[in-house]
Amino acid sequence: MIVSALPQLQSLLASLGSAKISALLPLEVLVLKKLSPEKFLLQIKNKNFEVSTPKPLVVGEKYLASVKHDVKQNIINLQHFHKIPLKTSQAIFSMDELLSHFKKPSKESLTQLHSQLLNNLASSTTKEDFSFYTQLLLGLSQGVVSLPFKYAHGFGLLQYKKKRKQEKQSQDEVQFYAHLKHLGPLDGVIRLIDGEINIIINVLFEESLEILKQFQEEFSFNEALYIQLKTEIKPLLALNEQVLDISI
Repeated sequence: MIVSALPQLQSLLASLGSAKISALLPLEVLVLKKLSPEKFLLQIKNKNFEVSTPKPLVVGEKYLASVKHDVKQNIINLQHFHKIPLKTSQAIFSMDELLSHFKKPSKESLTQLHSQLLNNLASSTTKEDFSFYTQLLLGLSQGVVSLPFKYAHGFGLLQYKKKRKQEKQSQDEVQFYAHLKHLGPLDGVIRLIDGEINIIINVLFEESLEILKQFQEEFSFNEALYIQLKTEIKPLLALNEQVLDISI
């Protein structure tokens, strides 16, 4: 099954996000205050900086950004911002559980996931948790599988959606989105073309692109793997959005 390529992909991406190479990758920034329409006070590694950007940032939210610091002029340049799509406490699956999800037949794995999310929803004690699990279930009903998980050096989110093969269509495909603490956002598609797996990975940060290309040989399907930059990457399903007004 074509989706079986995802666990190998995700496992390797998680290992690439280890602490050993984290210094080379995008940094986490916290938006402390909005100073003007395009100026913000940000916290980066326990230090505060004023930064100008046309991107509308949300006070209190955490983002990943590619940061360049001119020490002499004490100027911070940020090339991109990407909102971290979940909180550490929302990474409800372990890496082993993530991989186990893909080892089972699709119908069985989705039924089990649905049951687990319903149980979590029923035992929710806060409005935030209730809303989070509700969104995961709504996404699942729309064909988007969201798997927030933790691994040795951080946490991440994997989402995928299968595209059903249509009449006269020569290929099956799975769209995916992934976010890792150190590598940042990725999206792409896995296609089955003439019996061969073909994978396209889009990344937002140049640092992440360089790291992935260095480790491209680690993929058993590297001959059909294409990695490239993309100017904007969005989740298949945006989590933690205030779509419900529910009191618990």
